[in-house]
Amino acid sequence: MDQRLMNAMLELDDRHWWYRGRRRIIRAELDRLPVRPGARVLDAGCGSGRTLEELGRYGEVFGIELDPGAAEVARGRACGEVRIGRLEEMPWEDGHFDLITCLDVIEHTPDDRVTLRELRRVAQPGGFLLVTVPAYQGLWSMHDVAN
Repeated sequence: MDQRLMNAMLELDDRHWWYRGRRRIIRAELDRLPVRPGARVLDAGCGSGRTLEELGRYGEVFGIELDPGAAEVARGRACGEVRIGRLEEMPWEDGHFDLITCLDVIEHTPDDRVTLRELRRVAQPGGFLLVTVPAYQGLWSMHDVAN
């Protein structure tokens, strides 16, 4: 991703009302889950790592991100392991994670069914998966296609 675009996205992610409100909603949903202390938590498609910072309250955090530049930013702001890779072929063993988030990412993968199968594979039986997708297809733009 272009560094200028990355910087603009980081600024928006930290300050814009929509992202701040979205984080509060996601946190409220996650707080309702009976996640055990010390859980292994994955943010699939972690981008710049903003969500990883939030997920640290639930356990040991991991991220996976396709874009090397975004993964590097995530490594700098998160207290967990961030790997570069595709969601369709993740490097962890079956059942590795207690909690997985995939927030506004799955629509960017080549085949959402393959991605969902892989998320299920790395989720522990009885684990939790929170997936969000954009509600308004009309807001989809060339930026989304490019990224």
